[in-house]
Amino acid sequence: MPSRLEKTNVSQLATLAQLSADRRLDDVFEQYKAELTGTIYFLYSASESASKTAYEKLRRRCSRNYANSRIGDIRSWVFRVLYTLAFETVGNVKPKRRKIVADAELNSILDVATENSDEANSRARILFLRNVFLDLSFNERAVFLLRQNGDLSYDEIARTTGLALDLVQSLMKKVILRLGEASDFFSETLLQKDRDLTSFFMSGGVEK
Repeated sequence: MPSRLEKTNVSQLATLAQLSADRRLDDVFEQYKAELTGTIYFLYSASESASKTAYEKLRRRCSRNYANSRIGDIRSWVFRVLYTLAFETVGNVKPKRRKIVADAELNSILDVATENSDEANSRARILFLRNVFLDLSFNERAVFLLRQNGDLSYDEIARTTGLALDLVQSLMKKVILRLGEASDFFSETLLQKDRDLTSFFMSGGVEK
């Protein structure tokens, strides 16, 4: 029969093991905070208040359910929990579809690039692509973010989302193609804006 001292030692070891496990979970949240917050932001349709609430809810659920002995890749597990929370909250809600970046909004974004610097152009491009990305479906955004930010394999994404593997791969290709087309469209629009501006100045700056 274990002595009181032995029971105390076992209890202390268990406590230390739990603290060590909690520390590893905290490390994941600290190391991948940008990826987690970015994923939350885009899955929750760019709502700052919803994103903050979702992040705290994610930490609470992970802390409550984390069992170190059962989890090998903690990062992947956290992102899978994140997907589950997002799907429970907004995944079944049909979003209000909107025209992808209305003309007025596009002109506003292009105005960011009027400084004619690489940094300004880069900021404008990112802003434009963020708007395009938000117009994608929940599943499209989820697949892309789980792959890019969570570093999940296609098999893991299929198991996490419940989607067929071939559909997951198809959605990923579709998103990449859509963002590539949007980036090309932005470049062409910006180039045309520069041409129009150059033509205006070459003509003496006189509007007809």
